[in-house]
Amino acid sequence: MDLTLLPNIGLSEVMGFLELLDDAGGRDDVYRLSEFLNLELDDILPVIEAGELLGLLVAEEGDVALTGLGRQFLAADVNRRKLILARQLAGLDVFAWVLATLHEHRRNRVPRRFFIDELSEHLPDDEARRLMRTVVDWGRYAELIGFNPETGEIYLDQG
Repeated sequence: MDLTLLPNIGLSEVMGFLELLDDAGGRDDVYRLSEFLNLELDDILPVIEAGELLGLLVAEEGDVALTGLGRQFLAADVNRRKLILARQLAGLDVFAWVLATLHEHRRNRVPRRFFIDELSEHLPDDEARRLMRTVVDWGRYAELIGFNPETGEIYLDQG
């Protein structure tokens, strides 16, 4: 499994950045955007990285631009946005692994700890926990997976 780490940000930050980029005509200079947002470049780069991982934007030569999928995403209603994100997330190795594991288990439920323990064989424990927190947050938004805090189980979202 390729353990490309997901940036530790919320999808709302990515969506806000996409909206800002759309307002700028779909393409802008990364440094100008960071100044406009009054953010350090180190703060904006994880948002760009997440957008690239999701196929919604591309960064090249100091610029960042919406992709065709990014434009479709922005034009879509909330339910269509979730479908787009679900498809993109399912294509990321860590999500593919989580989904395959859930499909293999009875009742499609697995303790979050199982995933953290598996990831901890390749990552420091705090990084494994952070990665699973991001997987759960992003996956819940896209309605791919759910999480029951009482049982600590991650499950396939059947909705």
